[in-house]
Formats: sequence, C-alpha cells, structure tokens
Amino acid sequence: MQQPADNTAIAVSLTAPGWAAVLTNVNAVLTTVSLLLGIAFLVWRWNRQVRRDSQEDTL
Repeated sequence: MQQPADNTAIAVSLTAPGWAAVLTNVNAVLTTVSLLLGIAFLVWRWNRQVRRDSQEDTL
C-alpha cells in the first residue's frame, strides 16, 4: 500500500506545475519545426513555379 507522501508526490507530478517546463520545451520544438516546414514548403512551391515559368519561356 502506498504512503500518503507518495500519493502527494504523484499528484504534484501530474499537475500543470509539474509539466510546465516539459510543455514549454515541447511547444518551442513544435513551433520551430512548424515554421521551418512552412518556409521549406514555400521555397519548394516558389522553386517549382520558377522552373515551370522558365520552361514555358523556352517553348
């Protein structure tokens, strides 16, 4: 059977203050990845359009 102190420690670790630092790091990583993927997508689309326009110019 668990001691009350153990139950308290578990409850504290499962509450928002216990996860705040972890969630802050996860949020920062997801934001960075999202921004980088968005920029990469825009560059890819721009590059495709430039190649398509240059192919049409040669026709």
